[in-house]
Amino acid sequence: MRPHLRLAAILAAGLVSVAVRASAVPPVFLIHDGDTVMFVGDSVTEHGAYLDDIAMYFTVRWPGWRVELLDRGRFGERAVDGLQRLQRDVIAVKPQMAVLLFGVNDGRYQALKPEFLAAFVNAERQMVARLKAAGIAVALATPTLIDPDQLQGYHGDAAEYIEVLGRYAQAVMDIGHELAVPVLDVYGALRSAQQQAKAALPNFTMFPAGVHPSAAGHLVIAARMLRDLGAPPMTSDLTIDAATVTVASAAGCSVRELRTRDGALSFVRADALGWWYIDPAARAILPYAPDVRELNAVWLRVRELTAGSYRVRVDGQPIEEEFSAAQLAEGLYVPSAAPPLWPPHLAELTQRIATRQQMLRLQWDPLQATLPDGPERTAILAQMTQLNTRLRSELVTLTPPQPARWEIIPQRREH
Repeated sequence: MRPHLRLAAILAAGLVSVAVRASAVPPVFLIHDGDTVMFVGDSVTEHGAYLDDIAMYFTVRWPGWRVELLDRGRFGERAVDGLQRLQRDVIAVKPQMAVLLFGVNDGRYQALKPEFLAAFVNAERQMVARLKAAGIAVALATPTLIDPDQLQGYHGDAAEYIEVLGRYAQAVMDIGHELAVPVLDVYGALRSAQQQAKAALPNFTMFPAGVHPSAAGHLVIAARMLRDLGAPPMTSDLTIDAATVTVASAAGCSVRELRTRDGALSFVRADALGWWYIDPAARAILPYAPDVRELNAVWLRVRELTAGSYRVRVDGQPIEEEFSAAQLAEGLYVPSAAPPLWPPHLAELTQRIATRQQMLRLQWDPLQATLPDGPERTAILAQMTQLNTRLRSELVTLTPPQPARWEIIPQRREH
């Protein structure tokens, strides 16, 4: 079943996240223009892909904002390790916010051990206290997940470790409630997505090596973090009435040159905001990732089409599959469809964002740690700052969305 068709079935079934949410989405976004946000964690954070996804969201949603997302992940670390380097790696940099993502290593891939959980809780509490004392806002993320199908025979019962991580996730929620800090339910989002995807696609995995997420897993992490921080959705929702050849509704987009000829509809659609680009390798998760759909709600609905099959073309390029009139009336979730729906400039934009994020990692971490104080260090860091400023300016030129001509063409069958 195609992703956009699976999506409709999932929405109809009313499937929800497995984990209980710690709190409602904040009424206002907790990140502001000019903020520096530090992400502190283990190798999942060190990899940095979910930070790249978050940076992409900021770039297309608020092109004029200056928000820096800094990576402080370390391979194999637990919360106690984060506590030991908190002053040097985080507080000394003076970010406006720190996001703490630990837990997957803290249980040590074993059955639940109260002493391990207690050490985790103590370290999380101390990090929150020290960050607050330094005037730094803090958000706690529940742990990431594993895929037992990829870890059979490794560290004992891998399936049991998912439940162990659930206990760590609940501990994070309890700390957040007690200390009045936001909780970003990464564990709940990943577990819900994994369960639903595996039910539909038995060979699916977001953790090809068992522990470290794929592009799909990082996307789920990024979207849940953004939603639980209060990020507003990006909506572009267009409904066309084919019977009257009119726009029934348009939110976040505009339409011109709407016309019909020989049963085919054509129009030019212009979205108010750029799309949150999704790596092709991650698109299989879209039907099972409601946070992504909320943040990237780009839809097309065409009502009152004559029964039959239709092809969709964008700027003259056809989408691979055909759609029935009923499917188009129900809605095409644009980000899940095949190219050419994705504007080509978005791929270049996401590559440049990843390059800039890598430059920030170099600027704020290895170089700072290895270069001795002195003129050479100052000059190198100044050059990197100039390069990052230039890269940011180049991103803005790629951000504006491009209008595209859409065609809905009936397919005539020979008898």
